[in-house]
Amino acid sequence: MGGSTTTRAILPQCRRAHPRYLVSTVFQLFAPSSPPSSTSPVTGPTLPILHTVSHRPPSNASFAHNVALTRHLLGNALSERLGLPQVSLYTYLRMRAALLVQAAFPWFGQLYPRAGWAAKRRALLREGIPRSLRWQLGMRRVSFRPRTEAAHGAKTSEGETHGEVADEGAELAPGVKEAECVSPDPARAKVLVRAWREVLVEMFTLSLAPFSPSWVIEINAQPLLGSFALGVVTELLVYLSRNLRMPFDKQLEYGIRAAGKGWPELLTYMKKLSKEDLVKVNKRMYEMRIEELPESIRPSSSQSYMKAMETPAIDVIPEIMVESIALEPLPPIMRWGYAIKASELMDIAVESGYDGPTFRDSGGSIGGRLAALACIPDTIDDDIDLSLVHCEGDLTLLICICTNRDLRKGARRISKKLKEFLKRTEDPKWYINEGV
Repeated sequence: MGGSTTTRAILPQCRRAHPRYLVSTVFQLFAPSSPPSSTSPVTGPTLPILHTVSHRPPSNASFAHNVALTRHLLGNALSERLGLPQVSLYTYLRMRAALLVQAAFPWFGQLYPRAGWAAKRRALLREGIPRSLRWQLGMRRVSFRPRTEAAHGAKTSEGETHGEVADEGAELAPGVKEAECVSPDPARAKVLVRAWREVLVEMFTLSLAPFSPSWVIEINAQPLLGSFALGVVTELLVYLSRNLRMPFDKQLEYGIRAAGKGWPELLTYMKKLSKEDLVKVNKRMYEMRIEELPESIRPSSSQSYMKAMETPAIDVIPEIMVESIALEPLPPIMRWGYAIKASELMDIAVESGYDGPTFRDSGGSIGGRLAALACIPDTIDDDIDLSLVHCEGDLTLLICICTNRDLRKGARRISKKLKEFLKRTEDPKWYINEGV
């Protein structure tokens, strides 16, 4: 009006209305021809949908559990309107207990000051739930099946109709059957299970800390208050919970082993250890976390920048390089990717249409590198970075996918596409960042 435009914010109730649109559309499609009365239950797809999703991963909830959960979320009036049956008190209590367990994780994450715990839990769920779905349902049930354009009754170039193809529908697109194959990865599954146990141990340990004996809070006769003390005790309990069935000297000798006998036995065992033994365990745990590191970047009094520059490329970095815990030094920045020569970058730039100077003898040109950096993301459909890293005393160009300080989502998928683009046979490696 009058040439002025007024921009108004979308009302919150309008933003929350889009789920109701989907529900009303489903009822419109599945509704009976004659409209029901205002008192009779609606014969809709509610019960068939709840039955379909029952006993499915990742929760494998029963049909009764799904009905109880739906009644709890919708309320009695709407549930009766939809024809949802009543559930037993036992089923209702189990459903509420399951909701309480699920809510415990975000509640704990809000109260616990260590952000690494919540990030680790989210990363495990982000990878673990899709793996569980694919393994239990198969790729066909969790992804679309692209087909060719052959349709029912399609004719060939000679005008003949292939009835067999018409009965089956369109053919599967090339590579679909291979993509639907689920390749088991037991080694990675063990890593995820072990990491998830550590998340649970840390959560329950801190939850039980207020009820633990006084020795848990007092180490070396000095009270350690707050999250710092609890973090130290947590890491100690994580270590000991894996080794309860081994004598103390064997724990120090063999390190981390899975055992697990429950929390009462854990507290009983911990109370038998002297304060000197607790200090030894904490020290030995730290030594085991760094013993897999190359000597050039292992924390020590003789550590130096020049020594760190001698670090070779590393296939797999230990957990301490990704996330440090209480009393541990911050790990250096490491980059994960493919080392590349300047001449290779120039070749990529020229193939992508770059016609500027290349200066191959002097290590390439800025324009050529920018052209290569523009070509690679367009080809693999993902962002990458070009960095300088140290490798055995030399500075090396690296096509970087992620760093140990920022483990990028989808890094494995990006590495596969980058590996194919660069025609490499080996996997990406970790390199020390320039300047460490």
